[in-house]
Amino acid sequence: MEENTVELIDYFRVIWKRGKLIIVVTLVCTVAGVGAAMNSRSKAPPATLYGASAFIKIGKKVAMSSTNVYLVPVESPEDLVKTIPLRYDEKVEKGQGYHLEVKKIGESILQLTLDGRDKWVERVLGEIVDMLIEVHRIKAESSASAYESFIKKMEADAKMIEENISLIEASIIRMKNKEETYIDYMDSSGEEKLGEKNISDLSVVWNMLYLKTIDKEIDLSKSRQNLRNIQWQLLMYQTTIGSFNDYNTKKSGKIRLTATTPRVKSSINTVIVAGVAGLIMSLLIVFFMEYLEESKSRRKLK
Repeated sequence: MEENTVELIDYFRVIWKRGKLIIVVTLVCTVAGVGAAMNSRSKAPPATLYGASAFIKIGKKVAMSSTNVYLVPVESPEDLVKTIPLRYDEKVEKGQGYHLEVKKIGESILQLTLDGRDKWVERVLGEIVDMLIEVHRIKAESSASAYESFIKKMEADAKMIEENISLIEASIIRMKNKEETYIDYMDSSGEEKLGEKNISDLSVVWNMLYLKTIDKEIDLSKSRQNLRNIQWQLLMYQTTIGSFNDYNTKKSGKIRLTATTPRVKSSINTVIVAGVAGLIMSLLIVFFMEYLEESKSRRKLK
């Protein structure tokens, strides 16, 4: 305990002995810190960083199979996250330190963010968004033209079935009129006048007409069912697809521009750090000088 007390007193003795040197070194470093702080203030402020962001809702296009028509995204949102920065890389590189980032927000919404050193990031991002919307519009219209051709074909099929139904109905009416004519003739002539052979022949003809009428009625029923199916499909497709303008890729809201300025270290902090560094350095110097003096005194005693 005594040894520790003695060592601590020795330290204070050294600090007291060379207090002037400690004060001088500390003041010199503090003044240097003040000079550095003043110099940093005189320099131009750090450049402002700008960022523009936009939200895009990915549109849809028509996809068709052999039996169905349905809507799918114009392009997969997951793929767009990877491909948009590459697709518009040339436009981004024209700016000053521009960086384009794409994130998926929700099921079919993307957030595009363009960072740079000037306010032109807002205009450049707007151009990128407009280009993307135009590409998707062309793809959607291309799918729409195929859909319209498909609908026209179904409408033509429906019209052809309607005409066929009219022909079958007219044919059934004619055959039924013939049946009635044969029946009236047989009733008015009587079995005695016609004879068994004529009656048999007329019965065969009537049976043939009756069977043909049944076949025509079966065909008529099938045609009407096919027509109902096509009309139902047309109604379903037209209701599902609706107006293509409702499914176009669109910008959600306006492009937002933000500006941030990097913080500059406080001048007071610079002065304090310089003063503390000077104090530590002065203590190291005085203890080193004390060590050198003790070494010399020991050599003289020897």
